Amino acid sequence: MTGRATSEYFPGVESSVAGKYDADARVGMMFSALADPTRRALIADLRDGPKTVGELAARFDVGVPAVSKHLSVLERAGLISRERVAQWRRCRLEAEAFEQLNEWMRHYASLWEGSLDRLDGYLGTLLAGPDAVADDGSAGAVADADADAGATR
Repeated sequence: MTGRATSEYFPGVESSVAGKYDADARVGMMFSALADPTRRALIADLRDGPKTVGELAARFDVGVPAVSKHLSVLERAGLISRERVAQWRRCRLEAEAFEQLNEWMRHYASLWEGSLDRLDGYLGTLLAGPDAVADDGSAGAVADADADAGATR
């Protein structure tokens, strides 16, 4: 299987099954790269602006080659870029990658917040008691539902 298929509903139009998940794979690589505390510290150091590998390595108790490997992981994930200036390699953050992460989190934050708001409302009605007025104006909506559930047992 090549990963490409022609749709039976749209003859002659190719679609990529694997391409559907490219953005998610990139976000996954970014989160994986950020899972390591050393790499997160390197990202924090780069917030102030571009730095050389030597400048970044000076802060850690490991050698330049170890820091360079961490930077390679961050670069493959698209979180940083490196450029060669004379004999130095300067590293800088890639704003587009962080915007993509932010967009991904905003999408899921709205789902989480909605769930938490519904839970908060439900807990509020439980704590208020059976005669509480629900948001839709009905009295004891939760108590009525509980009573109905108890009647069918």
